[in-house]
Amino acid sequence: MIQNEDNLMTANLFEKWAAFLFLTAIFGLVVFLTYVPLPTASENIILLLIGGLMSSAATALPRLFGERFEEEKLRNRVLDLEQELALIKASHSALQTQHDRLMSLLVERHIVKMNYEVNPSAGGQ
Repeated sequence: MIQNEDNLMTANLFEKWAAFLFLTAIFGLVVFLTYVPLPTASENIILLLIGGLMSSAATALPRLFGERFEEEKLRNRVLDLEQELALIKASHSALQTQHDRLMSLLVERHIVKMNYEVNPSAGGQ
């Protein structure tokens, strides 16, 4: 368990550094393009590329400033609920078979008892 927590912390630290470097590169690109004049022929293409990078930055910001542990907690909760659901389904099937067996015993005893009561009186007449 401790090994998993260490791996999780290392992955979280790596994600934070990667997001920081990505955002720094985007900021540097915007600052660079502020002072360098863009050719009019490729201005739209460069603006489209910057827009794509900025939309990618929207996914990098939560990695940098957010907690990944919340995602892991939710994932673990879903796994726990799936295991609990499997246990409930297993107990339900066991209870269903017991119910079916009990109902068949009741029907069998009732029919046998009814036949036993009916047959002696029919044979006695």
